[in-house]
Amino acid sequence: IGNNKTINATFNIQLEEGSTATSYEPYTGGIPSPNPSYPQNIETVTGYNEIKICGKNLLNKDGGFDKGYYNASGVWVNENVTCCLKNTPVKENTTYTYSTNTITRNKTVVFFDNSNTFIGRTQTQNNIKDYTFTTPANTRYARLMFVAVGTPTITQTIIDDLNIQLEQGPTATTYEPYQEQSYEINLGKNLINDTLRASAVNNVYIGVSTTTDPFNLKAGTYTLSTNVSCTLQILDSSSIIHTSSSETTSFTFTLSSETGIRVRLQKIGIVSSDVEWVQLEKGTSSTSYSEYFTPIELCKIGDYQDEIRKSTGKNLFDEDNANILDDTYLDQYSIRTSTGTKLLYISCKPNTTYTISKIVSSRFRVATTNVIPEASVSTYGYITNDTGTTVTITTNSTAKYLCVYYKNTSDTLTTQQILDSIQIEEGSTATDLEPYGTGIWYKYAEIGKVVLDGSENNWQRWSQVTLDNTILCGTPIIDNLAGEGYIGYSNYFKNSPVTLWNVDEEGMQISAPSATTKLRFRINKNIASNLNSFKTWLSTHNLIVYYPLATPTIEVIEDTTLINQLNALENAKGYNNQTNVIAEYMSGNQPIIMGVSALLKEE
Repeated sequence: IGNNKTINATFNIQLEEGSTATSYEPYTGGIPSPNPSYPQNIETVTGYNEIKICGKNLLNKDGGFDKGYYNASGVWVNENVTCCLKNTPVKENTTYTYSTNTITRNKTVVFFDNSNTFIGRTQTQNNIKDYTFTTPANTRYARLMFVAVGTPTITQTIIDDLNIQLEQGPTATTYEPYQEQSYEINLGKNLINDTLRASAVNNVYIGVSTTTDPFNLKAGTYTLSTNVSCTLQILDSSSIIHTSSSETTSFTFTLSSETGIRVRLQKIGIVSSDVEWVQLEKGTSSTSYSEYFTPIELCKIGDYQDEIRKSTGKNLFDEDNANILDDTYLDQYSIRTSTGTKLLYISCKPNTTYTISKIVSSRFRVATTNVIPEASVSTYGYITNDTGTTVTITTNSTAKYLCVYYKNTSDTLTTQQILDSIQIEEGSTATDLEPYGTGIWYKYAEIGKVVLDGSENNWQRWSQVTLDNTILCGTPIIDNLAGEGYIGYSNYFKNSPVTLWNVDEEGMQISAPSATTKLRFRINKNIASNLNSFKTWLSTHNLIVYYPLATPTIEVIEDTTLINQLNALENAKGYNNQTNVIAEYMSGNQPIIMGVSALLKEE
């Protein structure tokens, strides 16, 4: 920059290990991001993606080979007697065993990263059948090398006869051929909910409930297609920003920045029933129609994580058909009446142990009856645990009904919140909550989420701790917060593991559950100098906060597209020693926190 010159520019400076400059990424504290200390915007996986399920032998011997080897510096050397098998995907910092049915010479493994850059290789091993090794950090691919006994020129027949196997773990097991099964899963290539529609004369709006409400679409190139030949238009909140030049069934457009858009189909006499389907997808061409897929967000913060699960039938409490007695409660001897109290009951077996679990509410008392519960009926085996989350009871020989007194007038939780958390199961141990019924797909959530836009009640500012550069504001709006406190994530503020009371830097603090104000934010005075300006800023910068739940919650999956995908994926059978497909691919094994629509691991 020359003397006395001013420029407006942003320099993306990166310092990384290694000898090659790679694409820029922001600093994340040396650990994967998004993470609680270095937040990033959450991206959603979409489109059709292939899941490949393999048996224990990870090496596809028919995948090809080269004649030659990599030396210790990663330089390729041609040599007819050395076989170097093509890339096999592997995981970093993981132990594998490379085995053959007879001894070979120069048994070596070469490691490459995701960009196929040489990382290193193992030490050459001679005259052995089994070789165990551990992949280094950042390994994405491995290539196996060997020289056959007698140093013949390498052929496919030699490779086939060796029964080469690469498997995870420190021990060579019985050889099995490489097997794989691929399954294509729809992760929502259609970005518009074409069941949402609004109509005007000669116009049908898609993806919105009214003709004026836009929805956000990120910068990029998109293709809009439909079954009706019409003028296809993209509008912002007030005007047309892209339009097809004539009536057509497909139209491609580009947004230079994130925009609130409306999709309009225009044709004389067009009505909503004329439109069988509409698809909005990334890219420059239209593909076969796919139903709109509602993303499900899975998160992980520390030891807390969300998962997709399938119910086993253990929960005996049918919330949708519950027997509820209003203005009724339990005591040690009988069922009594009092305004604002609530009691539920289910049929039970005699001489049987049950465990009841729920969120903490003002009342948690359990007993049995010998007849249908109602006022004045005698109770037996009365147990109380008003401050707890579980009660275990063993019914007597004449018990017919199990009663739970779960709410009175002092509760701040709604009846629905309490009922949603209740599980009644046989046995003496409380297990994870699941919905009533068998074979029901659901989201098991250990992470809560709240979106703040400044309109919430009970915001406050602590003027006594206004510091040189920041102000401190807070709100109590968190339900069911886990006991640790100080654990969380937001899309704008770095999480602070300590109090922000006297720390003059921007950040977010999630206090202990006992604190009156559970969420506190320090924000720069240049952005907000008082509480009102902070709330105004929130109205245009909605703040998303994730936090660990004291009691997990469940949400039944109702999207038929997703249910079909989950059922099909569950039925895609693995091979010997294959881990459960759903557990491996669908259980929220995500780095720190990630919102995804089909919940796949990065691999």
